[in-house]
Amino acid sequence: MRGSRTLRDLMDFLHFHKPDLVFLLETKMTSCQMGNLKSSVGMEGILCVPRDEEGGGFSGGLCLMWRRNISVSFLSSSFFYIDTMVTWEDGYVCRVTGFYGEPVATRRHLSWHLLRQLASEREGPWLCCGDCNEILVIHEKTGDAIRPQRLIDNFRSALHDCGLYDFDFTGYQFTWDNRRIGTANVKERIDRGFGNLELIQKWGGFLCHHLVTMASDHCPILIENVAPMSEGGGVGRRPRRFIFEEMWSKEEECGQIINQTWRRGGHLDIRFMLGPLGVWAEICWYQI
Repeated sequence: MRGSRTLRDLMDFLHFHKPDLVFLLETKMTSCQMGNLKSSVGMEGILCVPRDEEGGGFSGGLCLMWRRNISVSFLSSSFFYIDTMVTWEDGYVCRVTGFYGEPVATRRHLSWHLLRQLASEREGPWLCCGDCNEILVIHEKTGDAIRPQRLIDNFRSALHDCGLYDFDFTGYQFTWDNRRIGTANVKERIDRGFGNLELIQKWGGFLCHHLVTMASDHCPILIENVAPMSEGGGVGRRPRRFIFEEMWSKEEECGQIINQTWRRGGHLDIRFMLGPLGVWAEICWYQI
């Protein structure tokens, strides 16, 4: 975040996409610098964890910023997360956590312990996003040595224990590139968004859009709620009880959604199907 090109990219992102919340990682900035950043980009509020300067280092730094139309209450934070409760204009309340996974593989189990601890602290709709520094399936990495399966399994187990479901994505399949040449090049999908069952039942489906930037080795992630809006424009409407209709099985598109979701993790827990199927049913059936 310290380069002028990175700042320009951030301002362009905010101008074109107008997100309610922005979570930044590895800012390498002090609290004062992040406060100045908030003013520069025109956001209303900010919570930050400054860079870790212990021992003269300049690593880390987390920042959560938001616009005027929402209210954010601080819950807790560390060098690896910022946990909040967010209230939207329509009164809907959701827990939002920005998360940063341990970059050292031998210490990554500490991240999953932390995630489980956060999951146990509160109930209700929960959206979690950030750089987990780990992949969920083997094909989410290319180049260098194959990721040990035990590291992947540890990540998957943590998500399962926390009741978090990986959001689908659009765009380029990788979110991080070490920008080296030839056989030294490594790409991974380590930045993502998750939601628990309460969130999916309340708001429907979510998508992570992998955007493009030349200013960082990570691509920006835009998380979008893709559930249909109510007539009043709100998304906090009372959810429809999900019941799978037998007639849906005759629809080719329904079968495609089930197959895609199954491959992306639906086999771990059938509730993973609720978001994608619920959105499809709302559009194609309930509004007929």
